[in-house]
Amino acid sequence: MQRALVVGLAFALLAPAQAGVDPEIHNICKDSKDYSGCVQTHTVGIQVPTKMSEECWKDDDNNRLCVASEGEDRFGLPKKEGWIYWTDINGNVSYFEWDGKRRRANGWPKSVDYKIIHKGETRYIGRNVLFRYMQDPTPSRSATIGSANTYCSGTGAYLSCNTTPAPTITIPGSTGGAISERYLYVFDCKESTWVYYNEKGKPSGKWIKDTSSHPSCKEINELPVLEYKL
Repeated sequence: MQRALVVGLAFALLAPAQAGVDPEIHNICKDSKDYSGCVQTHTVGIQVPTKMSEECWKDDDNNRLCVASEGEDRFGLPKKEGWIYWTDINGNVSYFEWDGKRRRANGWPKSVDYKIIHKGETRYIGRNVLFRYMQDPTPSRSATIGSANTYCSGTGAYLSCNTTPAPTITIPGSTGGAISERYLYVFDCKESTWVYYNEKGKPSGKWIKDTSSHPSCKEINELPVLEYKL
């Protein structure tokens, strides 16, 4: 999730052995705009996936799009076989459901979209998403609960007080590592807004306005129904 510092073009053009980069990682990152960041995310605590034959494409921004084969992804987790997965320049991986049939005019696979009927209206489109990323470890920390208490007895020169400090608890840290989260991407064709619903069925934030309509809005009545409560 972090962005690494960008190195000079000369470094990106060096041979893997000269740059000290593993040849397999170099082949993965050689076309990336952020070569240094790609190398770091593939080197530090992340496994390089086993080479397997996959149908892949690159978009205009050099982002890689593939249809997942069997095996493990770069996080060492099982791939969502048959789904489309997209790797961004920071190494995060997004999986999108695919039925193995639908394709765009340019031959790229087209994600499965559903219509969600809400309050009798057919205006919402849903798309299943699986998102994976690396989370940094966090240290444990202490927290104070309540306040200190002071108890006094006696009077005058015989006054005696005793203070009990506020109790503290230790909040454990996390080891970090690969995180896998499922979402439902929902688009409102009437308002041209979208939001992600998390695994608990709650929106992850406010609805975001889009400048254009979703392409599946034109065929929403032909889409399969997804039983989902918004």
